[in-house]
Amino acid sequence: MKKHSIEISKITLSNLLSGLDAVRGCWKATTMLWMHAMGLPVLSGIIVPNWSEEAATLVAGFSRRNKFSDLLLRIDKPGQRWTARRGGYLLPVSEAQKTSKELTRERMIAIFLEPASPYSNHYALGALVIPDEAKIVVEVVGAGFDASDILRSDLQPHERFEIPLPAEGNRKTSLANRAWDRTYLIGSAAYRESVAQRLAKIGARLENPAFPDRVFNSASVSRKELISRAMAYLKDSGQRLLLRHSTDYEPITPSYFGRFVRGLYSLMSGLASYGIHLGATSVSSSVIYDRKLVFWDFFPAKRMDTSTLASKVPPSTRRPPGGR
Repeated sequence: MKKHSIEISKITLSNLLSGLDAVRGCWKATTMLWMHAMGLPVLSGIIVPNWSEEAATLVAGFSRRNKFSDLLLRIDKPGQRWTARRGGYLLPVSEAQKTSKELTRERMIAIFLEPASPYSNHYALGALVIPDEAKIVVEVVGAGFDASDILRSDLQPHERFEIPLPAEGNRKTSLANRAWDRTYLIGSAAYRESVAQRLAKIGARLENPAFPDRVFNSASVSRKELISRAMAYLKDSGQRLLLRHSTDYEPITPSYFGRFVRGLYSLMSGLASYGIHLGATSVSSSVIYDRKLVFWDFFPAKRMDTSTLASKVPPSTRRPPGGR
């Protein structure tokens, strides 16, 4: 069944249910729509459940208005968080149709976003919110790394924090008097090894962006060669952030960290106000190229269907029985 494409910036609480219907079962897309509707910063873009004339018009219009020649691809598959195929890379606008159709054949959907290069992140953060223990554990990687590095355990985090999770009624309070404890900070040698791992990953993605693990597991190319390719690409493309921070890790600033924590508190408060209690939940975010904080998605640790979120859309936004 054909499902309509969604322009993320057009989603509000009043039409959220319609958007959720089109991405039922897809956690990334579902949570991106929820976060945008609640006012959290997410990247603009088009969610394409399957390619159509409507999708072509929306993707072309979005790219033309913003003068984008590339788009950031994310992928989503109903009922799954991780797939062997990876998204999180830039592709030319001209390849959107081909890529979307490939994903449809694999029962996945495409999410085409503004082209925030994963090689230009200042920081990436992953948090595990643990309501039963009233705490949040936050892991951070630095300049030139991305959220998948820690979410997929591609490499170890550069620092880790533990912060309090206030009671539901107090989650919108100021952080002025709140404290967080850094429980881990990477050493220089371990950090330099993580840079090498990141460069090897970039080199593999240059050869096969959707399936970099196939490159890693191949005997046809060495880690040294992958690192060399990555360094040359980052220099030639002007994305030198990782190279400029290849020796020592620069810990995240209180300003960036505070913005992330305020976003977490706002997310949990917003969900609770709609009766959504997911238990332990992971949340991912990045400080992208223009130093803007964006949220990617959130996932409950316990497996559950996205209908949980769809059932909590405010009553005033629901369609009447039999209505459209």
